[in-house]
Amino acid sequence: MANEGVGHQTSREAVADLSSAQYRYVVASSTKDFGVKLPSTANNQRPVGILQNDPISGGEATVQIDGISKLAFKGSTLSRGDFFTMTTGGLGTAPSTEFGVLGQIISGTSGTTGRILTVQMQPTGTTAVNP
Repeated sequence: MANEGVGHQTSREAVADLSSAQYRYVVASSTKDFGVKLPSTANNQRPVGILQNDPISGGEATVQIDGISKLAFKGSTLSRGDFFTMTTGGLGTAPSTEFGVLGQIISGTSGTTGRILTVQMQPTGTTAVNP
């Protein structure tokens, strides 16, 4: 069972349709103050946090910025205790040099893409891939 809600949340504006992006990482918009969007392959973006709702473009995005949250994962073999990072679409995945380590899985095992796990987020500054 995935749990969430322990930590801090902030409200931002969705600068794109995020209605199918709940429990994915979002990054700051380069075109709108306090705006968020899914990360892209354009550059090495640091996440604002994990989206907790499913806003359409222009809607209010609730973003978990620290603590414990649910997170959707890319299909892989990660499980409880493993560290993770994010994909360019905001899904959790095995650590990489592009985004660094963003947290640790505290409940569940990934498998099929979109599976929701419970994670402990760490501050959004990138860290070593193998902490």
